[in-house]
Amino acid sequence: MDSILLRSFLTVHEHGSVGRAAAELGISQPALSKTIRRLEDRLQVRLFERTPAGMQPTTAGQALARHARLIAAELRNAESEVAQLRGAATGHVAVGASPAIAAALLPGVNEALWRSRPGLRVSLTEGLPEPLIAAVREGRLDCAVCTATPPHDDSELDVVPLFRDSLAVFAGAGHPLARGRPAMRALLDYPWVLSPHSGVVRHWFNSRFTAAALAAPRPQVETTSIEHIKGLLLQGTFLAFMPLQSVEAEVAADTIRFVRRADFDLVRVVAAVHRSRGRVSPGALAVIDAIRLVALARGARPAR
Repeated sequence: MDSILLRSFLTVHEHGSVGRAAAELGISQPALSKTIRRLEDRLQVRLFERTPAGMQPTTAGQALARHARLIAAELRNAESEVAQLRGAATGHVAVGASPAIAAALLPGVNEALWRSRPGLRVSLTEGLPEPLIAAVREGRLDCAVCTATPPHDDSELDVVPLFRDSLAVFAGAGHPLARGRPAMRALLDYPWVLSPHSGVVRHWFNSRFTAAALAAPRPQVETTSIEHIKGLLLQGTFLAFMPLQSVEAEVAADTIRFVRRADFDLVRVVAAVHRSRGRVSPGALAVIDAIRLVALARGARPAR
């Protein structure tokens, strides 16, 4: 399968629409439809069912997509390595990051990469760790930077520890619980903004209340948006459990404060996860190194 067929197929599979896929590829719908039919003729299988709701992949289409994503990832890696060998800092890296890491570190990382590798193009996907790791395994992402890591016996993925991150309970500087050391039960008297229930951090947070024989708070707001969480804290009523790196500037300015409860201090290792099969592209390695350096420059503790 040549790269044009590969990209055409994956774009239709991703969008579920020939029209949207054609717009992204910059070609006409008839031309793209002809390309998909040519691929189906070559493979002698139907890859999509044409329905009123769009292009629905068949079982064969789903199977091809799994392999095609890995092939596309290896093509990106090959292009980056060849570019490096000829002395060009070019290429494309698809990176996934949890929202806190994306908000706190990625602007500085992209600035550093622009100075050192101006030809390197980075696309960012934000999300919870588990879906990001799945996307790495499927080849949709070159690497994911997050805290949840795959099992140690997962032979498909490698984990590179980067730095340690701390989480705690935070409130606006004017919040009644931002002073002193409030009782555990007092934490239930105010509204919470938390990450979605499926996340590892959320489960750990709930376990602190369970250990104290209390029901975990039912959050008023669930979101992965760091800016939204900070906005709610600055309003003065909400509490949040979140990474320190996300609110360092606000803590330094004394607009957001720690709520002093030692039983809610959580230290995690932030790691880069990439596929163990195939070569990691020089571009992906550059992104991983830049994330580590920016985090350490901002005061993060080294991973041990």
